[in-house]
Amino acid sequence: MRVSVIIPCYNAARFIAEALESVLRQTHADTVAIVVDNGSTDKTAEIAEAFGARVTVMRQPGKSGPAAARNAAIEVADGGAIAFLDGDDRWHPEKVARQLAFLDAHPDCGVVHTAVRHIDAGGDDIDRPGGAIPWRIAEGECLGDLLAHNTITTSTVLVRRETLGADRFPVDLFAGEDWDLWLRLAARTRIGYLDEALTDYRVHDQNTTRCLELVLSGRLAVTDRVLARGLAPRHRRAAVRHRKGVLAGLGHVAYERGELTRARALFREAGACIDALGAVRYVAAALPGSVWAPFRWCWHRLGHS
Repeated sequence: MRVSVIIPCYNAARFIAEALESVLRQTHADTVAIVVDNGSTDKTAEIAEAFGARVTVMRQPGKSGPAAARNAAIEVADGGAIAFLDGDDRWHPEKVARQLAFLDAHPDCGVVHTAVRHIDAGGDDIDRPGGAIPWRIAEGECLGDLLAHNTITTSTVLVRRETLGADRFPVDLFAGEDWDLWLRLAARTRIGYLDEALTDYRVHDQNTTRCLELVLSGRLAVTDRVLARGLAPRHRRAAVRHRKGVLAGLGHVAYERGELTRARALFREAGACIDALGAVRYVAAALPGSVWAPFRWCWHRLGHS
């Protein structure tokens, strides 16, 4: 089976060669790449074009975002399976082969993802012992777990073309567009998981996940969408809990910015999902400015955030 690997890029000249080398070194030989240059101002497209016939390069004018880039590549992909790889990440040589073998052994699964290893900009391992994920990894019939937290990293995913069907990444979201798609797929297929770090996820100064408010706003938008689509009662409860947790996080962001009225409203809507710090901040946000500023100063001096 041919596997089409979709790689959206924006100014990824530092990393794109390494990403493509990891694709072309896959032990599953029928693996091809579609690089979508998303308005880069560096040499990303030129570097990708130098890799030859197994790499197709599409150029999109302007910076339209990774969702639009991935969708454009899906339309021209001819593989029976589609995999996603960000231009700054890379794969273990056996990744695609092991994922295809898993799908062959589990015909009821339409999607399979893997564990990740975190690397720095230079490619060195930055994972540390004791860093267990506190959420249940999305696996099997996992819509409820996936509603609680997105544990699927985009660069780890391989999906059957027939499972993907007409579903695409939503282009109107600036964060969480991948999670939105995984939730739609999890509602109608089992999800496979390989507990092997077959994907290297690169952490560096240009990762979009570093902008906390953007990430939280994306999670809120996705949760609102899935609630609007309708859920079974137990899944709805999980989504509502997640939504309140996100609101609490946004409350902390607003409080740190000094947006006290907004912070208090967000903490109130989060209800029982706020933590002890959130409860203190909820009360503090109601104080007059002449009281709040000294209160915050004392709080910080006591070693609190």
